[in-house]
Amino acid sequence: MIRRLRTSIVGLVVLGSTSMAALAMGVPALAVPPDAASTGLSVGAVSGGIAADGESASTPASLARERAAARHGLVGATRYDWKAIAPARLPDGTSTRSLESSVAGISNSGEVTGNVSRPGGLDPTPFIASGQRSRWLDQSGLPNGAYATAISPAGQVVGKMRGIDSFYVSWPVRGKRTLTATPESYYGPYPGAVNSAGTVVGILASIKNSSLFYSARGRVTQVSAPKQANFAVNGISEGGVAVGTADHPSYRMDLRYPEGVIFTAARAQLVKADDTSRAEAISPNGRYVVGRVGVTGFDTGGRAAWLSTTRKPVILDRSAGLLPRDVSNEGVVVGAVNGHAATWQRGALTDLNRRVRNLPSGWVLTDAVAISHGGGLAVDAKSASGTTVALKLTPR
Repeated sequence: MIRRLRTSIVGLVVLGSTSMAALAMGVPALAVPPDAASTGLSVGAVSGGIAADGESASTPASLARERAAARHGLVGATRYDWKAIAPARLPDGTSTRSLESSVAGISNSGEVTGNVSRPGGLDPTPFIASGQRSRWLDQSGLPNGAYATAISPAGQVVGKMRGIDSFYVSWPVRGKRTLTATPESYYGPYPGAVNSAGTVVGILASIKNSSLFYSARGRVTQVSAPKQANFAVNGISEGGVAVGTADHPSYRMDLRYPEGVIFTAARAQLVKADDTSRAEAISPNGRYVVGRVGVTGFDTGGRAAWLSTTRKPVILDRSAGLLPRDVSNEGVVVGAVNGHAATWQRGALTDLNRRVRNLPSGWVLTDAVAISHGGGLAVDAKSASGTTVALKLTPR
């Protein structure tokens, strides 16, 4: 079963196998969320007037619009229609009814990418679903195939080759599938995120550690990191700032690991925190970096928080148990709480199972993996038989 495909050696083993000048002196702090008045921080509190993705800080008019959207668009009050999105049959004609499917992301136009796998997560096969149509992504000429790991807001999908290889795969919105070569590494590249400019970020995985890579405009850069680690890469803004986590080289939990990381092609910086941390997502506009502090495990422990490289974490109000997966431009966080897919916005934590109508008996929405600009959600569910099912939720 492939749930959220994290860019880490753990995932590789289980599956078999901006303005850059503005950031050259370091990754600045992100602007704080619209509800930050309660924290005593100012929305304009950014380093040198530069937001997290290297773009200028918002004007009062744009901030007013975002605040209005936050006040009137609380996702906790939204109800959703749902749709199972995996193709009905594998490319060889085998029915997918008894197989597992999981989501990897959603574009701004509502296209959802994911994978269908045999029991145990074997032989993942990538697909993309748009409207009423789902189709398999082209794997012709790939000896061992590939699987999808991320989709950009514009709809470009990237993925990892099954097995060990020195290329990552890209399925563009238009045109033919491409392969991009990366520096040599033991397990090969794992692309964790892609933005609308086609900038891809991920890791080059080795046996006891990994390194970050940043691929833009045909050039792949191996990013200098602040410490040795097994990295996970979880997101990238439209401006080209990426986020991830530095895990212990031997995947142990101690007082020095894990630590959240924010990086560009120029350099990587650790988030500012007095405790362990994980950086789980960055909004497309670069305004929000969300993660956890006080982490006790990969998917356990800690408190959800806004993160920065220059300011201490700001805990999300009334977010107990939330494991963040993604965050929108408006500061809507999606993820999971105690095995239930959930959303959080301005102190309102909502179980999505209570917001979806006509879900089959015994089904549970388990993880909200991604959110689109229009509020559509890519979600994993468990059927009554325990099978993972990829779903798209559309606001009513």
